Amino acid sequence: MNFLRIPVLLHPGSLWLKSLCLYRSSALGFAWQYNRWFAGVPGKSHSGAVKRFLVSKEGLVRHTASGRQHLLSGKSAKRRIRLRRPRFLSGADARRVLRLLG
Repeated sequence: MNFLRIPVLLHPGSLWLKSLCLYRSSALGFAWQYNRWFAGVPGKSHSGAVKRFLVSKEGLVRHTASGRQHLLSGKSAKRRIRLRRPRFLSGADARRVLRLLG
């Protein structure tokens, strides 16, 4: 195991957990490091994900279909109408995007 995760409260009465990780390094032995990825503390949103995805009231992750940006004259009307419909991510893809959105 390369690290040991130890959750610590920021201060008494706090709801947020700060996660301290004890990383194993061959040269340094062990070193304490704060790792936001494992923590309950919200970080920055991924700017690329913010531009491309939207979360609905129900918590579904909405995205636009590929093939809608250019060269639309070569596509049939039926296909363009179908590409207009909202698309929703499911499963692991939705969880990954929600984590990026913070």
